[in-house]
Amino acid sequence: MIKTLKNEYMIIKTSSFGAELQEIIDSDGVSRMHDGNPLYWARRSPVLFPIISRFVNKKYTYQGKEYFINTHGFAREKEFIEYESDTHSVTYLLIDDQETFVCYPFHFQFFVTFTLIGAKIKVSYKVINTGTNKMYFMVGGHPAFKVPLYPNEHFEDYYLEFETFETVEKTKLNGSYLSSETEPFLENQKIIPLKYKMFDPDAYVMEGLKSHYIDLKSKHHNKAIRFYFSEFKKFAIWSPLVVDAPFVCFEPWNGISQKYVDPIEEKGVLELDPKEQFDCSYWIELIH
Repeated sequence: MIKTLKNEYMIIKTSSFGAELQEIIDSDGVSRMHDGNPLYWARRSPVLFPIISRFVNKKYTYQGKEYFINTHGFAREKEFIEYESDTHSVTYLLIDDQETFVCYPFHFQFFVTFTLIGAKIKVSYKVINTGTNKMYFMVGGHPAFKVPLYPNEHFEDYYLEFETFETVEKTKLNGSYLSSETEPFLENQKIIPLKYKMFDPDAYVMEGLKSHYIDLKSKHHNKAIRFYFSEFKKFAIWSPLVVDAPFVCFEPWNGISQKYVDPIEEKGVLELDPKEQFDCSYWIELIH
């Protein structure tokens, strides 16, 4: 089911399937999100839970038993309950079931809330451990923002700008998997110019950024996206390598381990004791 929220700055649409943000239209009628065209990428803003990225052969073990789970987890493929809503907010809820328990042996409640506050969208995650054992998980976002906004523009007319100058490394890949190694990326830089096929071999995954936000800007007009990610340990930037896709993704991640070993108890991921909860949020601001 699609839910529409609006105020004087924007209209947004969210879906109960995957608790996914589907559309952002600003007050000038300009769409700010990727439209989900499968030629490039069929998703728009998937929720990453209870894992982020992928395990080797999709496999992990818990208490000595082997489990298989798909890339980025199952939340993006599940129908959520519309838990509550008003004119400027909607909260979706996912509860474990027999299907999730096959690949993820934990009992949980997972809430995703979208709230309009002026020219900003607050996207909040809340995870509650409803079981009797310690729960291991990861959680993150993956919104895709439209680039370029207008037909007479080009992808290369846009750039990314951090709040402050950054010196940071990015995570190296081991094949198609995240590794525990890093390599130099930014050296006292604020700006990353966009160009097609720059994300080689995959996303830029960073940790230890000083900035609280990153901007998506054009060289030719003042419309921009400001994305706040400071409540997340890692931040990734991605666009497909194999096609000239008209979007760039901002990915705030919590729980990604530097040790991709097989037992999940040893992965260094997020942990929740029974009845405990975990909360984090990111913000999307429209700048006109």
